Amino acid sequence: MLRILSLLGLSISLQACVAIPSENNTNSHVDYRQKYGERLSVDNIKQSREQVYAQKLVALKRLNPVQDAQRAVAADDYYFLAYQTGRGGIVKTPGLTQQQSSNKRCGLRMLDGMGDVIYGDNHQQYRKAMRDYSSQFNKTMFSFCR
Repeated sequence: MLRILSLLGLSISLQACVAIPSENNTNSHVDYRQKYGERLSVDNIKQSREQVYAQKLVALKRLNPVQDAQRAVAADDYYFLAYQTGRGGIVKTPGLTQQQSSNKRCGLRMLDGMGDVIYGDNHQQYRKAMRDYSSQFNKTMFSFCR
C-alpha cells in the first residue's frame, strides 16, 4: 500500500512539473492561428480529410475484391482485412466470424479510416464501401486459408 501511495505521489508531482509553464518560455501563449494560419482549424482538417476519402472512395469502387483476393493467393500472400473499433481495440474482420478470422494461415492487415471519427459524408460512404469490399475479400480469402 505504501508503494502505491508513493507512486501516486510521484505521479502527481511529475504532472505538476509539466503543468507549470516556464517563466523563460516566451512561446507559452502562442496564438497558433496567427502563427500557422487557419489550416489547423477543425473545419479545415475535416474538409481536407473528406477530400482524401472522396478520392479513396472513387479508387475503392474500381476494385474487385474477389479478383484481388485471388491475386494475393497467387502471390502466396494470405491475409484478412480487418479494423479496430473505437478505443477498446476490438478487431473486426468483415464477413467472418471471430473463429474464422483467427486462422493461423492468414494474417491480418488493418484498414485505414475505420476508427471512431467520421469526417463527413464521403468518409461515411467510404467506410461502408470498405466494409462491403473487405467482407467479400475475406470470404474469398477464407476458402484458401482453411
